[in-house]
Amino acid sequence: MNGLLYLIQLNIYLVLFYGLYLLVLRNETFFKMNRLYLMGSTLLAMAIPLMKAQWIKDLFVTEQIYEATHKVSKTLTTVVSGRTEISWVQNTNPPAIQNVHEEAFLTANQVVWLIYGVVVTLLLLNFVRKLYLVNKAFRTNSNYKAFSFFNKVLVDEQLRGRETIMDHEMVHVRQWHSLDVIFLELFAAFNWFNPVAFAYKRAIRNIHEFIADETAAATLEHKSEYAILLVSNAFGTQSQKLTNGFYTHSLLKKRLIMLNKNKSQKVAILKYGLSVPLFALMIVLSSATIEKSEAVKAITSGIENGLPMVVETLSNGAIPVTRIADKEPEIVAAEKLTVADALPVAKSYADSAALVNIRRHFLRSIKYPPSDQEVSKTGTTYFTFELDATGAMLNPTVVRSMSEGSKFELLRAAKNAPSFGGGVAGKYILVVKYELSRNFGEAISSPEEPFDFSKYLDYQKIDDAIIRGYVKLSPEEKTQGKLRKYFATTIKYPAEAYKNNLASHSWVTFELDQSGNLVNPKLVASNASLFANELMRVLESGKAFDDVLPGKYILPVLFTLKDKNSNEPEHSIDLTDFKNYKLLRPILLMGSIAPGRPDSVITSVGVETSYAPVKKTIFTYVTTDEEGGVVNYIKVDYLKEPVILHNGKVVTYKTTDKGFKLDIPFYPKQPKITVYTAEDAVKNYNESVRTKGLIVVTTE
Repeated sequence: MNGLLYLIQLNIYLVLFYGLYLLVLRNETFFKMNRLYLMGSTLLAMAIPLMKAQWIKDLFVTEQIYEATHKVSKTLTTVVSGRTEISWVQNTNPPAIQNVHEEAFLTANQVVWLIYGVVVTLLLLNFVRKLYLVNKAFRTNSNYKAFSFFNKVLVDEQLRGRETIMDHEMVHVRQWHSLDVIFLELFAAFNWFNPVAFAYKRAIRNIHEFIADETAAATLEHKSEYAILLVSNAFGTQSQKLTNGFYTHSLLKKRLIMLNKNKSQKVAILKYGLSVPLFALMIVLSSATIEKSEAVKAITSGIENGLPMVVETLSNGAIPVTRIADKEPEIVAAEKLTVADALPVAKSYADSAALVNIRRHFLRSIKYPPSDQEVSKTGTTYFTFELDATGAMLNPTVVRSMSEGSKFELLRAAKNAPSFGGGVAGKYILVVKYELSRNFGEAISSPEEPFDFSKYLDYQKIDDAIIRGYVKLSPEEKTQGKLRKYFATTIKYPAEAYKNNLASHSWVTFELDQSGNLVNPKLVASNASLFANELMRVLESGKAFDDVLPGKYILPVLFTLKDKNSNEPEHSIDLTDFKNYKLLRPILLMGSIAPGRPDSVITSVGVETSYAPVKKTIFTYVTTDEEGGVVNYIKVDYLKEPVILHNGKVVTYKTTDKGFKLDIPFYPKQPKITVYTAEDAVKNYNESVRTKGLIVVTTE
């Protein structure tokens, strides 16, 4: 998550939390609860944007909610970004761009962060100044002063009711109120653009005084005595911005009101329960919509890429200003180009408010055909039309369609098109791309034949309209996704294995019971104890999954070195021995050195979509340290006294519970192991191994 996106989300949640406090909780006399709410909500606002709760997204966000938020996101994205990709090919030089392109001294992104950094710096300097003034206040004349800061308390002996005032200040000290003040001062400095951050500062100061007043007043016989004490010497005193002062003029009226206010009824404490659904709503938004919001990303990416843009409200029919990129025009994907595609569509580099309005009409009108969504069909439809002198649409034609449903949608949108006004007469071509995503993010695409634009050189091309749909995952797909995500983010590449250039193709099995608990983990195949131990560490962690299908699963895990070569043993197994197990897609884990930290090994997840088990046997190869040095074991459960060949020579071994303990270790070389039985064993050695079995090991 980039910094700008984080700040946007943080302040959205901060406003929502403060809104609940302002409307519901502010006037309650549960002062300590209010303090807990204010400080806790600030921390939650900082934490929620970082929370990625996949199970919450799967549990609470229905397809309807996703589609509703997606429509809003798509509309905002259209307004904000305009989708003004350029559709010419490299070496084509549209003169219009060359005339308006200028090299900016600072990009928009740099200007935004520069302004932000300058203001933060000024506020931090002011914070340091306040600390200096506090320190100075404790060292100067204390006439008619009463305040505290952390464990320091200053109460002038000349003040009336000094003991009561001291009780008041000690409440601030014992409850660490100064820590709240310091935290919110710094928080407001980094969120200076949000008035609510400063409202939090004022609110927590009020709460501190209410708490101290309530405690101190309890030591007197009547509250009126404490009220008189507050007023008697309040004027003519000065307080420091960071201290907890007994006499604070701006708070005096509020303190007197809250001091004499009747206690809130106990049932009113239930109001704080409203924060629970509010928090849950924020988690759902963070997990399902804002994290994936294309509108927010369009705004942030637009700023970060230095693309100037103007955004007005949707209600006013906002039109994004044409954007001129700070770099070369974007190139169409090479694999989809033909010779005809190398010719630019006439006026494709031109844009105007009228063209944006035309495109916006189709974006708002076209729906993803339900029949295509059901079969996960994606593709592109090409549409031509003409506009007369009044802007009315004529001769709408679908020249190539993804499906009958997409053709119908375009013609329906053309039939309902309004008049786009004068000055737009001409011929136009529009490309409508239908895209699908699975599980709120994973894109689905299909290969397509290239389109020949050379026949439409006299048509003005409108920027592509992208229509997105959503495909709901089956329970099996959801389960596989959750399991693979957990293992891919939890299993680490063993540092010792990386240092010794070890890689592995490992297999594990496990079960999920009816409650989603991971049980009966087993290592099926691995070539080193380092990998085996890491896999079993994760499998035996007692992990429980929500909303998964119970059953038996088998998972291949591929460990490979990202930045250096290794000999990876191919541990292949016979899936016929695991007929009752569901095969998960393999996980590819790549080990590499962390940048700037040569002693730290990091694990990254690669893309691995297939893993073909081709051998007929299951075995385990383990390298371990024992007394006397490194020892290798080969374990084949169904063989008792096999013949083991290493590079054509018979190897002696001892039979143990761990497997066949080899008298000659292969480490650090990576072996390739093949197990033969019955006739296959005889073919590769002689008749003596027909019943015993044969293990053939080769090393480079």
